[in-house]
Amino acid sequence: MDVSDTKNLTEWYDIVPNPQNEDDEQQAFHIKQGKFQDVIYKYNRFGVNDKPNEDGTLTYKFEYDILEIPEDIVNKQYADEEGKEFETLIGDILIEVIQDNIKKTESEDGKTRRYDFKKPVV
Repeated sequence: MDVSDTKNLTEWYDIVPNPQNEDDEQQAFHIKQGKFQDVIYKYNRFGVNDKPNEDGTLTYKFEYDILEIPEDIVNKQYADEEGKEFETLIGDILIEVIQDNIKKTESEDGKTRRYDFKKPVV
């Protein structure tokens, strides 16, 4: 199964404590399936580009650290395409986590929105 075949990414990851630092309050992410199964990583910086794309959408950028790599893939050489696939997967996970942690409330006229942010997990 390819990650692009599913709309709910929660079956692809778990949120776990940082395996390298138990005192780290920032959570890490464990990939549960696919070619990157058992990789554990955490996000660092996250930002949105100032200028919208031509279609009006926004592009985001983020940095991450890989904390654990399984023995069977630690020395594997990945093509650029597979690296992009990994970054797409963890980018999609990041967006899902952000969306799940925002409660959106629209006004009655539908013109105003208020966002209530839950405690961050990323």
